[in-house]
This record gives sequence, structure tokens and C-alpha cells, in this order.
Amino acid sequence: MAILIGVDEAGYGPNLGPLVVAATAWRVTQGSEVSDRRSKKLERAAASPPAANATAALPATAADAAIDLYALLRDAVTANPGTRRETEAASTALQKGTGAQPAASPAGSNAEESRASPVSQRGERLAIADSKRLYKPGGGWRLLERGVLAARALLAENGDRLSASSDHAELIASLGADPHGARGALPWQHGDPVALPRDAAADDVLAAAKLLDAACASAGVQLLAIRARLVDPAEFNELVDRHGTKGAALSHVTLSLVRQMVDNATGTADAATANLAPPPSQGGARGGSANDATIARRLTVGESLPRPLPARQGGHEVNCHDTVHITCDKHGGRNRYAGLLQHHFPDSWIDVLAEGRSASRYAWQHAGAACEACFRVGGEAVLPTALASMTAKYLRELAMHEFNAFWTARVPGTKPTAGYPVDARRFKAQIAAAQSDLGIDDRVIWRNR
Repeated sequence: MAILIGVDEAGYGPNLGPLVVAATAWRVTQGSEVSDRRSKKLERAAASPPAANATAALPATAADAAIDLYALLRDAVTANPGTRRETEAASTALQKGTGAQPAASPAGSNAEESRASPVSQRGERLAIADSKRLYKPGGGWRLLERGVLAARALLAENGDRLSASSDHAELIASLGADPHGARGALPWQHGDPVALPRDAAADDVLAAAKLLDAACASAGVQLLAIRARLVDPAEFNELVDRHGTKGAALSHVTLSLVRQMVDNATGTADAATANLAPPPSQGGARGGSANDATIARRLTVGESLPRPLPARQGGHEVNCHDTVHITCDKHGGRNRYAGLLQHHFPDSWIDVLAEGRSASRYAWQHAGAACEACFRVGGEAVLPTALASMTAKYLRELAMHEFNAFWTARVPGTKPTAGYPVDARRFKAQIAAAQSDLGIDDRVIWRNR
């Protein structure tokens, strides 16, 4: 059996609003083989670096030559929303008393689109892809929240399995995204939480969740967890001050979340907190600096995850001898991650398999499980990472919605902002007087890097 973990971020570049890192974990128990043709194609891609415009073709880990969740879940999931086949299927399914029939695939469509079985024709399949493909400013949240909330509905937490409705605060709690309760101190968090779903219909989300649930059961695939970490400006500034760069801050938050997911997926969460060592010094050495101890404690897995995953998930016993395959999007221009991995897995020796501009790969043993991680360009081409990308973006957009609502209510005529550098300065100048009157410190609002 294999555990596939994908991690991605949203909001790394802006000056306003939170950085959000999210992760998803899946177990494949059977049916993990895909066609020999696809396996050979992926093996060839792994053997040679991809062209600059074809980075998505590079397999994330060795497992990707044999396991492709897009292929296994093709009855319920598509990476290509908006194709003619998807549109026709959804339209036909809405006709009362008729079921949608498979439509002819457009010329040039990929295998994932053309092989979907009639099961998926009962309605529109779930779009799981890089969040940048599914969301554009002003374009609505439907595809993002349909995917995130439908996947979340599969997780049996607090008895809400296959429940589509929620609110922003409940979503944050269920994802463990605010482990220290820091968001409660933010002035724009004191109103009523945003009801969810906001743009998608609750019935549509629930139907998509049931379709995904059936596809997972049929393919021997299980969604184990979705987790996230919201890092608001004050904490972001502290992390950057302690680690020296925003890239190092992102990497530590990401690898802390990876450690959480690995420990909980393999049933070893109890040992994690005691094993945390000081963070590595800059430059990738496998050592540490004592002055980072405070921020290391804030990133411990015991604090960051409100409750461990149960030892039994969906009828399958957690097996600490599962193989674990982790795919992360690369962190800026960083090519070397061994020191960071060594910090977060201090009882293991990290073997460097490859390090380069397109991808960096590592392997280690952790509590009886063989682990492999890949930091790659275009990591969102892998389904677990794509859903992580969507989750991070959805949480980021929800946070900015509440932030903008707070300030535009107090400074009439102010145009909302996405928080990116040029427009963030415009927004900050417009709210400056109100900010001063409210006594809100810059570090609560403004990320210094």
C-alpha cells in the first residue's frame, strides 16, 4: 500500500493577508497500477529533465510511474474542467428524467478525459487542479469550494461525513489551520463567520462528494486527511526575523506540516514532538542554531494538529509499513532541502537522490515506513498536491474576504485588495487613518517581506 501526500501554498508573495500552506494525504490499497503505456511514458520523463514548457510531465516520485490518482478516480475527478465533454455531461444530467450519455471526446483530448466511465456522466465531475487554473480574481469561488468542500465531506470528523454546509470558522477548525487560536485576536475575525459554500450550491457539493466517495471505494483509494496552516502577518514577520528569509520561513512551515501528515498517516504522531531538534542553520547544513528554539516549538507537530487521525480509517488499519510518497511544489529558487528534512525528521538519515532546478528528491526511513519526497516545479500536476493548492487558495481567499469586508466598512469607497505588493501599498495608504484610530499595529497587518 502507498500513502501519497501533496503539499502546496498560497499567499507567499503578498504583503497583506496570511500565508497558507495545505496538505492532503491519500492511501492507495489496490488498483494502483495504470496502463503500461502511461508507466513507460512517465519512466521516460523521469529519465530526462523536462523542457522548460513541460515541467508538469515530470513524475513527482517513483510512485508516480505506477500510481496516478487522476486515472484511478477518473469516474469522479477531472484535471481539465470546462472541456466540451464535461460541459455536455453536466448539461445532460440536469435534464429531468434522463441520464447523461458519454459524449464524443474532442480531438486532442487526453486519455484521462476520454476514458471516464458512464458513472461520471451522472453529473459534472469534480475539478481538482492547480488553483490558478480554477480561480481568477473576480471569477467566483465555485470550482475551488466545490472541490475543497466535497473532499472535506469524505472525512469522518465530528460526525459530519458527507455534509456539505459549514462556515469559515468550522472549516479552519476541521483543517487544524489555526492551532494557537491566533486568528481570534485579529479585529476582522470578530464578526459572524462566512457561511459556506458561498458560490457553489450545497446540493452540488454533496453530489460531488458522493461521486468522489463512490470512485474512491471502487478504486481502493482513501482520503486520509486534509490539513492546513494559516500564518498571519505577525507570525510571518516573526518567522522571517528568526529564520532570516521568507523562503526559509515557508520551508519550515511546509516541512512541519509534512511531518504532521506522515506521523498521523503512519500512526506515529505521539513520538513526533519529543524528536524535534533545533532548526538547521542557513545554507542547508544538517545542524541548528539555538536561537531558533522558540519558533521551532511553535511549529511542533503536537501543537499544530488538534487531534491525530484515528488508528482506523474507513475500515483500513493504519499500517506503519506503508510507503510514503510526498510531493511539494518547489520553494522559490531553493534546490536543497536535505537540511530542512533532517530537522523535521531528526531520527532518520536523509538520503539525497537528486537536486536540481526542475526537481529535488530525497529518501529516508521513518518509523518503519519508507519515505520519499520530491520538491518539483509544477507539483500541482499530481492530484494530492493539486487539492492542497486548492485548499490553500480557498482559505487565503476566505481570509482576504473577511479582511476586505472589515476595512471597506470603515473606510467607505476603498476598493478591496488581493494583497499583492503594488496594490497593497495603495490599500494600506487608504486605511492608514482608520488603522491609527483603531490602534492596530502595522505588524498585525503588514508582512515586511
